[in-house]
Amino acid sequence: QVALIGVHWKGRFLPFPQVSWDVRWGRWLVRGKYNEWEVEIEGTCGDDDKGVEVLCPCDDGMRDVARETYAGSLRLRLYQRRGVGGTGPRVLVLNAETSSAVLEVGGVPWEGAAEDGNDNGAPSWVGESEMAEPLKTIAFNIELERWMSDRLGDLQQLPGVEIAGL
Repeated sequence: QVALIGVHWKGRFLPFPQVSWDVRWGRWLVRGKYNEWEVEIEGTCGDDDKGVEVLCPCDDGMRDVARETYAGSLRLRLYQRRGVGGTGPRVLVLNAETSSAVLEVGGVPWEGAAEDGNDNGAPSWVGESEMAEPLKTIAFNIELERWMSDRLGDLQQLPGVEIAGL
């Protein structure tokens, strides 16, 4: 189980290598930590949204083992801990929402997810992950990421150039 949340905000790239999740159909909750930063991502879809089945590659070929919706809602909250060493109070610096999120559950490990006793009987996937060395050092080459982000920002300034997500 490996996860990483990456947030581009105000010209900065914030990688969150410590990630925890609690996911079931209808509700997705993912949290991440990085130095003095914390992020919470919560996705939801309506009770009547049954989603569509998605084919995924498996050892025995392609199978319908995932489900997704194109009518999800998503909220991202970004917090910064102020004070020496990021140990101070948590301050909300970004609260962003959309009602046009694509949300998905599934894959081969999903088939073994435990029933969590929620009202719709959906399996729940709960876990956490922290990136270890040496991958962490390679993945968090912040200088390279900033350089690339700056170049994409420069391109975005050209007439007629629009880069999604910037």
